[in-house]
Amino acid sequence: MLLLGGMMMQPTTMLAQTNGDDGNDGEPGVWRSPAKRPHAYINYNEANGVACVYFLSAVNDAEVIVYLNGAEINNQMIDAEEGSQIPIYLPTYGSGEFTIQVKSGSTLLATYYTTL
Repeated sequence: MLLLGGMMMQPTTMLAQTNGDDGNDGEPGVWRSPAKRPHAYINYNEANGVACVYFLSAVNDAEVIVYLNGAEINNQMIDAEEGSQIPIYLPTYGSGEFTIQVKSGSTLLATYYTTL
């Protein structure tokens, strides 16, 4: 009897909720970010120590900045074309906490953190 009751009673977290698109202003709904293709992303290969910045679309005046332990150690300005790749060999700069950022003006396009 106890098992039957457990099957018949659903916890309140299982109740169906709308996503807020039905005009019900009482429920905030589920917030979704718009589908967007990023302009750039960064990938790191631990086997060879190379971080690679990939540009998925053309970006004028792109700035690639490398930080080591919070201090800027490298800065490149480029006009990147779609499909451009910029390899960065991190062991050249030593060991510590690396941050790689890709910016265009005041817009941050990509960030990557790693520790060597």
